[in-house]
Amino acid sequence: MATSKEKFQLLFEAKEAASRKIRDLNKQLADLGGPKMVKSQKAIRKLEREVKLLSGTTTKGKGVFSRFTQGIAVGNIVATATAKAFSMLQGVIKRVADEIGDATMMAAEIEELGGVLNFVGQRAGYSGEEIEGYVKKLRKAGIAQKEANQSLLRAIQGHIDFADAIKLGRIAQDAAVIGQMNSSEAFQTLIDAVVKGRVVMLKSLGIQGTFEQSYKELAKSLGKAAAHLTEAEKRQARLNLVFKGGEDIAGTYEKAMGYASKQLRSLPRLFQDVQQSIGQYFVPAMGVGVTETGRLLKEITAAYVESWTNQLKYVAINIYRSHKKCCGSIQSVVHCIS
Repeated sequence: MATSKEKFQLLFEAKEAASRKIRDLNKQLADLGGPKMVKSQKAIRKLEREVKLLSGTTTKGKGVFSRFTQGIAVGNIVATATAKAFSMLQGVIKRVADEIGDATMMAAEIEELGGVLNFVGQRAGYSGEEIEGYVKKLRKAGIAQKEANQSLLRAIQGHIDFADAIKLGRIAQDAAVIGQMNSSEAFQTLIDAVVKGRVVMLKSLGIQGTFEQSYKELAKSLGKAAAHLTEAEKRQARLNLVFKGGEDIAGTYEKAMGYASKQLRSLPRLFQDVQQSIGQYFVPAMGVGVTETGRLLKEITAAYVESWTNQLKYVAINIYRSHKKCCGSIQSVVHCIS
């Protein structure tokens, strides 16, 4: 069993050994740069851990940012597409509104011409039913509603019987092919040629001959000289020339309808029919709008025209006075110089 002295000796030796170990470690630390170096190493290791953590976060961030930028790109595409779609929708709405406006105007013009035709036709001795029947016959001959109304009005003015006008409408179908126009245009041309006596208009439609020759032929059948024909008889002679020329070109219309170009020239009439069908429902509303606009303009005129007139008079008087003073000053200067 160790004595107290022996135990003290062992503790002293252990302490000495620990002290030597500490001195050795301090010496090693000194060789490596001391405590500052250790602290630096710890900081470096900490920085490395933070860099790794940041690197991982950055990698994850790249994915998030990539998805974010993709989302922005998709958003831009959607926004652009939406803007274009909205712009197209606006264009469609404007186009529809314009088409409705055009259709309404067309229907209103046809309604107006129809009313005038009924009024003038009844004064010329035709009943409303007769006028409507003649218009329908012209429509079957391929004449547009507007041009049918206009041409029948011209026929009345030119003292052409409606029955003869229907014959001209049928001839117009064939003549339109030769003149490379639609039937409505050809019909108006025939009416004008007969009423105004312009034979050159007939030649463009394939109808040959001269009005002078037609006058001679009718005068001979009546047993009188061509110079003694009345205006009504001359008009009938011109009609006879057109009827005879129509026989020479009969069937041209049916033959030409097999070709696309002739069908294309018929489209304006079909478009007009569509416009009339749609526009007729908007004519009453347009009538109310026009009436109210006219009333408003009259009220504005009544309220302000007197005030504007007085102001204009005041301005005119001041201009006159200033001009008079200026002329007086100029005369004074000229007098002094002379």
